[in-house]
Amino acid sequence: MLRRKNRISKDFFRNTSREVKNLSSFLLTIRAVKNLPQEEARFAVIVSKKVARTAVSRNKIRRKVYGAIGPSWPARLKGFLFFIYPKKDILVSSHSLLEDSLKEAFKEMGF
Repeated sequence: MLRRKNRISKDFFRNTSREVKNLSSFLLTIRAVKNLPQEEARFAVIVSKKVARTAVSRNKIRRKVYGAIGPSWPARLKGFLFFIYPKKDILVSSHSLLEDSLKEAFKEMGF
């Protein structure tokens, strides 16, 4: 699970109009926003009601993505805020497929 200090609070959402990189895959869409270069990366997982109707399933998806990010990614991706938007296919995907998809997405974005 991702530590709280590596999660993004609601206050950071207001400042997302800065330099932005977007990437979309079949499982998720990632939006990277430049932050202070010395800070560890911070992540937010935003699950729409279109993806999962009930709060229980949205929270399950959120925990699944935070678990796939793990504690090692924030140290490697310094200086960015990441907003992750899962898609419906994530409900039936395995943990290893999600991890591979995240690794591939970060590699395509140049991290």
